[in-house]
Amino acid sequence: VGKNPLVITELQIEAPVASYELDKTGRNNFDVIRKHIASQGGNPPAEPERDEDPLRIRIRHFRLAAGSMHLDARAAAGGKLEVELPSLELRDLGAPDGVPPAALGVRILGQIVGDIVQRSARGAVGKLVDEGAGAVKGLFDRLRR
Repeated sequence: VGKNPLVITELQIEAPVASYELDKTGRNNFDVIRKHIASQGGNPPAEPERDEDPLRIRIRHFRLAAGSMHLDARAAAGGKLEVELPSLELRDLGAPDGVPPAALGVRILGQIVGDIVQRSARGAVGKLVDEGAGAVKGLFDRLRR
């Protein structure tokens, strides 16, 4: 454990639950998070300077599995729905020399927000439209673009 970088062979997160909320303008909470990450340039705040080397972490295998997401479009005259999240696997995060913990968090969150959650949300939006949510079809069509 005292080595730098700290190498984690496997990190597995089981059954996370996410909430995807759509407001009346069609904006959602995950777009807000993604824009914030992009405004940081994908870089976390600088680590404070210390006499010793700052902690660096490398994860060989990261897995997120069996998650679900609650889609709430009631503010936009829509419905509420729960969908299953697809699994996410990432390998060699921080390779070869490790990265600061904050950078690792930005990388993992960026992947989750940018990939599986958005993909699942689009599928859920399609499901709501297909099930006859005709009153909000125009709003969901704008969201899909």
